[in-house]
Amino acid sequence: MNKNSRKVDILLLTETNFILDITFEQSQQCEQLLFLAREHEIQVVIPEYSFAEAEGNIGNTIQKRLSAIDSAILQFARENQAPDLKMLFLTRDKTDFDFPYIRMELASLSVELFFSAGECIRRIRELLGIS
Repeated sequence: MNKNSRKVDILLLTETNFILDITFEQSQQCEQLLFLAREHEIQVVIPEYSFAEAEGNIGNTIQKRLSAIDSAILQFARENQAPDLKMLFLTRDKTDFDFPYIRMELASLSVELFFSAGECIRRIRELLGIS
């Protein structure tokens, strides 16, 4: 850590595409997020549903998938509220998650939404005070 860094509790909420990006090495930015998580004790949270989906065990419709992931993320966020905790939700599915009602629900729980691992990395670095 550099001398400008500070201790901030951060939860990184992700979904199926994060697992796939890591598994198939499709995103260096996701690898960088894992590095930041290890180095700065950032907790990475992935709904159980996403693991099952990544394994290909679920043949549900897209809407049911989104509903399950959205519900899991929101429930987790509600149950883990803390004054000094920052929650970030990273998803590649802008088409599926970029809706005003989802943004409003997440904002009401103080969860920041990111569609780019790069933007998420920048925000984490900002919160940690590192360059």
